[in-house]
Amino acid sequence: MSVWYQARAVEDARWHLCAADGAKILLADKDWRSRFHAAEHPLSHASFPGSTTVICQCPGSHSKIDANCIGQVEDFVQQNRVMRPRDSGSVIAALAAGNGQVFLCKGHGLMVAGDSGSLEEVLKDERSSKSLAFPSALYLVGSTLFSQCADGLRTVEPAVGGAVALALTAGEMVLEGDPGSPEPNPKDFIGVDASFCYFLVERDFHTGQALRRWRHGGRSRKVGAESPALAAAPDGAEEMKVTAHKGTRFYLRAAENMLKGIAVTKDGEVKKAVENLRVTALGKAIDIAVAVAVSIQQSGLAKITRVQTSYVSMEASNVPQILVDVAKT
Repeated sequence: MSVWYQARAVEDARWHLCAADGAKILLADKDWRSRFHAAEHPLSHASFPGSTTVICQCPGSHSKIDANCIGQVEDFVQQNRVMRPRDSGSVIAALAAGNGQVFLCKGHGLMVAGDSGSLEEVLKDERSSKSLAFPSALYLVGSTLFSQCADGLRTVEPAVGGAVALALTAGEMVLEGDPGSPEPNPKDFIGVDASFCYFLVERDFHTGQALRRWRHGGRSRKVGAESPALAAAPDGAEEMKVTAHKGTRFYLRAAENMLKGIAVTKDGEVKKAVENLRVTALGKAIDIAVAVAVSIQQSGLAKITRVQTSYVSMEASNVPQILVDVAKT
C-alpha cells in the first residue's frame, strides 16, 4: 500500500511554539502577552489551524537568550559540557500538552494551565537543582515531563510534587571520537516516546549532526537520591579504577598485564594472573573504561560479562559511574 503525503505551509507569523494533545493542537503566539491558543482544526485538516481560542495568558517580560548568556549557564550547571539554550522569542520558553493538561516553561520555572484558564506554579523560576536550567524544549510522556536544559535532559514528576531529576547529562550525549569545531556540542532535544529520548549532536562541518537516541526506561537520577544497588564483583576479582588523567593505551596495558600475570608489585614481585577484572570509572573517564573493556574483548584475552551504570552524588549534582566486569577466556 502506498501512502502519499502533501506538504503545505501555514504562513502565519504569530505562532512560535506548538504542542499536541491527541488531535488537539495548541499554539503559542509571539506577542508581548504570550498567550497560547487551541486550534479549531487538527493538523490533517486542509484549513489548519482555522480559528483559535485563547486558553491562557502568560504575562511577563522576555529575556533574550543568546551566546552572551553561556558563561552564566556554565557557572550555573557546573558540568563539563552544556546544551546551548534556544531562544523561543517569547516569555513562554517551551510548551507541552497531554492527558488534558497544558504545561509551559517560564524562565527556569514550570507552570500548568488550570481548568479556569489560570496558571498554577509547579516549579519556581529560580536557579536551582529543584527547577529547570534554561529550558528550551518540553515533552510529556505518561505522567513524566522531559525538558532540554543547559546541563542535559531533566525530568519532572508533576504528580509527586514536581520532583526534578537529571536524566541524561550533556556530556553523556557526546561519544568518544566525535569530531568538533572546536568541540562536539549537544544541540537539540527533538522528541521522546515510551522508550527513548531523541537528540542531535552538532559536530564539525564535514561530519554533520548526529541523531541519537537514549533509552530512558522511565528511570532518572534524582539529585541527592541514593545510588541504585549494584551487583558485587565476582569472587577474587581485581578492580582497576580508570581516571581521565591517563589515556586508553595506559589502562589497556595495565589490564592486559593483570590478566596475563605480568604485573609487577612495588616490591618487584610478579603478580599472578587474575581471572576476573572489574574496570570502573566516573564522569569523563567512562569513555576510556569502555574502550579498554571493548579492546580486551576484541583481542580474545577476556570477555565482558556484566556492565552496570550508576551515579555518585557530588555536591549539588550526580556524576555518572560505570562498572564493567570482564572474565579471562
